[in-house]
Amino acid sequence: MQLNQVGFRYGRSGPGIRQISWQQGAGVLGLLGPNGAGKSTLMRLLATLVVPQEGQILWNGHDVAKKPDALRHELGYLPQDFGVYAALNAWEFLEFLAAVKGLHGAKAKARIEFCLQAVGLIERAGDRLGDYSGGMRQRVGIAQALLNDPSLLIVDEPTVGLDPDERMRFRHLLTELAADRLIILSTHIVSDVEATATELAVMAAGSLQFFGTPEQMLAGAEGHVFEWTIASTELGLWREKCQVSAAVRRPEGIRLKVVADAAPTAAAQVVTPTLEDAYTWLLSKSRKGA
Repeated sequence: MQLNQVGFRYGRSGPGIRQISWQQGAGVLGLLGPNGAGKSTLMRLLATLVVPQEGQILWNGHDVAKKPDALRHELGYLPQDFGVYAALNAWEFLEFLAAVKGLHGAKAKARIEFCLQAVGLIERAGDRLGDYSGGMRQRVGIAQALLNDPSLLIVDEPTVGLDPDERMRFRHLLTELAADRLIILSTHIVSDVEATATELAVMAAGSLQFFGTPEQMLAGAEGHVFEWTIASTELGLWREKCQVSAAVRRPEGIRLKVVADAAPTAAAQVVTPTLEDAYTWLLSKSRKGA
């Protein structure tokens, strides 16, 4: 998939995205950004639900605005607001969606069974969706997105509302699915992509701030992450003065970690950045206009 200077805006002054460019093959692309960064707008563009007002989105060399079916036949999409019919069981729900996607008979049955096995729900396929947990409904969402064996799988904020165990299972599932397809995972939670993404894209205020490997993003924060211990009464003051990426209470006080151009105090020591630190550093620079 290739994006060339893609832009879209809701109305004349509404939020949107501008000048987004990248090229990506098979693997997991983690799309990171705070709420309102433009991630969902971009996901809708990639899923051919809206047409770019500027630039091009190319799939196998085809402009998807001119030939959307070239992508739609190979697309699986799990939107942020995915809903289910609570009265149906998982098998019935997937049968309905398989028919919508043009799958019928033995082919649909085989594909539904495969997808339920892939997401670990085959034993619960006869249960009402209304009785499923949030994580199980998300797995149904992935199953429906896989019905047509897509070459491109787009998932938008898939772990919102899931407990830690469900989030971990979801990430493992995406890793297994990424061997022979492109998966674009949009999230504002760094841990969702930390262990799974082969490349990262970071958006803020509708613009692309970074595109590259996790290692490149980590390298960009080297020398800009500092840590030291403060008294608990000082935490509010340092939050006002610095961009805090972590604060951990210990018997001797609070171990504070900040991202900054230079050490904010003589007591601060440079530490190796985590991906969360690198992400915080990128957003801090974008807010400053750097």
